[in-house]
Amino acid sequence: MSAPPFRFGRGTAAGLCVCWLAALLAPLASTGRVLANRDILLFHLPLRHSFAHFVANGFPSWSSWLHGGQPLLENPNYSAFYPPTWLALVVPPNLALGLEGIFHVGLLFAGAWFLARRLGAESSAAAFAALATSGGGAVLSLFSAFNLLCGIAWFPWVVGAVDATVRASAESGATDRPRPWLRPMLGGALATGLLLLNGEPATILLSALGAIAMAIAAIAAVAAIATRSELPFDRRRALATVGRLVLLAALGLALAAVQIVPAFHLLADSPRAGGLEQGSANAWSMPPARFLELAAPRLFGDPALEESGLFFSWGIHDRNYPYVVALYPGLAVTVLGFAGLFSPRKLPRRGAWFALTILGFTFALGRFLPGYEAIRHAVPILALLRYPEKFAILALLALAFAAALTWQRLLTQARAGDRRAATVPFAIAAGVALIAATTWITLQVRPEIALDFVRAHGIPHTNAKSLAVAARYFTFQMGGTAVIAAALVGLLSLFRRERPPLAKLAILGPAFLAADLWIYGHGLIRTIPAHDIANPPALAEPFAGSHGRVWSEFEWGKGENLLPRTSEDQRLQRTLVRRLDPYSGAIWGLPYVLNKDFDLTLTPWARHARRVMLSEWNQGARLTQFLGTWSASALLLRIPMEEQKKRPAAELALLPANLVRNQYALPIFRWMPEVEFHATIEQAVATASAAGWASSPRDHWLDDSLAPSSPTKIPSKIQRCAHRPQLADLEDLGGKISFRYQALDPPFFVAGITFHENWRVLVDGKPWSALPTAAGQIGLALPSGEHTVELRYPTRGLGAGKAATLLAMLALAALGLVDVRSRARRRQANGVESSAS
Repeated sequence: MSAPPFRFGRGTAAGLCVCWLAALLAPLASTGRVLANRDILLFHLPLRHSFAHFVANGFPSWSSWLHGGQPLLENPNYSAFYPPTWLALVVPPNLALGLEGIFHVGLLFAGAWFLARRLGAESSAAAFAALATSGGGAVLSLFSAFNLLCGIAWFPWVVGAVDATVRASAESGATDRPRPWLRPMLGGALATGLLLLNGEPATILLSALGAIAMAIAAIAAVAAIATRSELPFDRRRALATVGRLVLLAALGLALAAVQIVPAFHLLADSPRAGGLEQGSANAWSMPPARFLELAAPRLFGDPALEESGLFFSWGIHDRNYPYVVALYPGLAVTVLGFAGLFSPRKLPRRGAWFALTILGFTFALGRFLPGYEAIRHAVPILALLRYPEKFAILALLALAFAAALTWQRLLTQARAGDRRAATVPFAIAAGVALIAATTWITLQVRPEIALDFVRAHGIPHTNAKSLAVAARYFTFQMGGTAVIAAALVGLLSLFRRERPPLAKLAILGPAFLAADLWIYGHGLIRTIPAHDIANPPALAEPFAGSHGRVWSEFEWGKGENLLPRTSEDQRLQRTLVRRLDPYSGAIWGLPYVLNKDFDLTLTPWARHARRVMLSEWNQGARLTQFLGTWSASALLLRIPMEEQKKRPAAELALLPANLVRNQYALPIFRWMPEVEFHATIEQAVATASAAGWASSPRDHWLDDSLAPSSPTKIPSKIQRCAHRPQLADLEDLGGKISFRYQALDPPFFVAGITFHENWRVLVDGKPWSALPTAAGQIGLALPSGEHTVELRYPTRGLGAGKAATLLAMLALAALGLVDVRSRARRRQANGVESSAS
C-alpha cells in the first residue's frame, strides 16, 4: 500500500512563509537599517519621500523637487495610486520601503503556493514552488529595481486566476453549478488591476505573456479532456470562455485607469514616444555566458561583493554590472525544471512553462539575438522598453513552476513504486557535480587558470594581490558548486531505493532548496545603518534651509568612484548619497534642477532646458549663468583626479565633491524689469545666451503671436516695468502656486518651474495665459493693480481615469454580490436536499 501524501496545514504554510521572509529579509523590518540596493537610495526612496511630502501639502499633481518640476501623478514611477505605496504616508518612507519589499515577497510566496496547488501539487511541491519563486536570485535582484519587484509579485495571482477561469468555464457547461467562473474571474481582474496600478511596464508585459500562455495551455487541456471523452466541440462554450477572459482583462484595465490614462499622456510627450533608440533600448542585454549561472551561481564572482573585488565579470556586462544581479534559481530548480520540460511525461500546463522559459531566455539575449532589433520594432510595446535582461525573470519564474511540478511527479511516481522516477534529474545533477568537481581539481592543480579567468573577465587595472584573492575565491566557489550538486545527487538517489522515504523526501526537497537559495541569495539584500540618512550629509549643510536648488555635475551611473574598493559595508552607496547624486537629496527635501532623465519621463520643455544646458557646457561662465536662471544656488562638482590623490580617503568619504556657490542664482519666483518677446524659441535662446542669461536684467520669452514675416526676419518686441511690484502671501504646494501682488505698471513674473502647456493660470479667478521663457520656465505678463494669482497643474486624463476606476469598482462589487448570493442559494438548495434524503 502506497504512503499517503504529505500535507502542510494552512497554519504550517503560513509559518513557513514567515520563517522564510525572516531568514531573507529581517533587516528590512528594522528601524535601524535602510534598504540600499542599487537604485533604492538614488531613485526609489527619494521618490517615496517626494510623494509623502507633497501628499501632506494636498493632492500631489506636481513634484517641484526633481528636474525643476515634473508631473507626479502621471509618472507611474511614483506609484501614487498603488495602495502599498500609501504606507509611506503612515510610517517613515525609509521603513515603508522595506516593509513593502517584505509584503511583495510574501505575496509572491503565497501566489506561487496557490498556483501550484491549483495545478494539483501537494504541500511539498507547493512549498517548493513558493520557495523557488520568492527566493530565487532573479527575484531578490529586483530589490535593485523596486517597481519591478512590486509588479512581478502579482504574476502567479494573474496567471492562476486565468487558469482557474478557463477550468471553471469548462465546468459550468458540464455541471449545474451556477457561474463557477465568476469568482476566479473577479480575483483575476483585481490582481490585474493592482499589477497595472503599480505601473511598471515590463512586469505588465511579462504577466500578460504568462496569462496568454496559461490561457492557451488551459484551453488546450480542457479540449484534450473533451476529445478523450469523445465529446463534441462546443463552440458556444469556447466563445464564452474567451469572453470571460476578455472581461477579466477589461475589468483589470478599467480598475487601473486612474493611473493608466494619465500615464499615457505623460508617455505621449516623453522620450519613449515613438520608441527608444537602439543603444538605449538594447543596453543590459544578457550575455550568453550567463546561462552557466543557472548551475554555477558564482562562476563570475559575487555581485554583492563588487566593492571587495570579488565580482569579476565586469568585462561581459553592459555598464560593468548586470541589471538582473543574480540568475541562480537554485540547482534543484535548474535540474528538475529542465528535466520536466523535456521529459516525455507531461507536466500540468507544460506547454505554457516551456513557451515562457524559451521566450524569456530568448528575448533576454537582446542584441545578442540575431534579428532582435527587427522584432523590437515590429512589436510596439518592445519599442518602449529598455534592458532586455528583464525577460530572464519570466523564464526563471516558469522554470520554478516546472521544477515544482516535476518534484510533485517524482513523489507521485515513487509512491506508485516507480524506482526510475528520478533517473533523468539524477543524471543531470551527477553531470553538474562531475563537471564542477573536475573544474575545482583542475584549478587546484593549475591555479594560473583561475588567475587568467579572473583577469580576462574581471575588474580592469586591478593589482596582482587583488587578482590572486579573486582567483582563490573563484576556485572556492567552484568547489561549493560541486558540493551542492553532490548533495542534490544524494537527495535524488533516495528515490531509487526499494522503499523511498517519501515523508522525509517531502520535507528534504523544499529544505534543500531553501538552504541553497539562502546561501547564495541572502547577501543580495543590501542595507546601510539608518543613521546614515537620518540627517543630510555634510555637503548639504551650507545650503540647508535655503530657497535655491541643487545642480550636480554627477549623473549617477557615470561618475567616477571616488573611494578605493574596500570590504566595508556599502561604501559605494554611502559615497553616492554623501555626494548628493541625483536624486538622493530629495530624501532631505533638497530640490534638484536639470538632472539626468533617468526614467525617460521628461516633458518636452524639460528636455528643452537640458538641451540648452548641454549647449552651454563648454561656454565658460554661461553654463553657471544659465544654471542661475534655474535658481541653482549650490553646484556640486567633481573633484579632479589629481586633487583626489592629494586628499586622504577619510576626507573624501565626508566631502566627496566640491560645493560651489553660484553667484548668479536667481530666486525661483521673481519679477523681471524687462522682457523681450520672440517669435521662435531658437531666437529667444540665442539672444538670452548672448546676453548672459542670469547676468542680464532682461528675460526672453516665446510669444507665438509674433509671426515671422520672412525666414530671415524674425520679429521681437521689448516691454519694461518701471516700478518693482510688491509680492505677498506666496505659497508653493507643488501643483498649486498662489500669491498676491501690487503693481503700478503691468509686471512680468517668472516662476522658475518647468513650463508645461497644461498649467492653468487664474488672475482674480479668471483664466490667464502663460508663456514659456527661453530657459523653459513659466512667464506671466500680468495686469497692473492689486490682484491674486493662482497656478494649478491639473493631472491630464485624471478625471476620465477616476470615472473608469470607480465604475470598475462598482462592477466588481456588483458581480461579487451576485457570486455571494448564488453560492448562498446553492448551499441552501444542498441543505434542503440533504434534509429530504
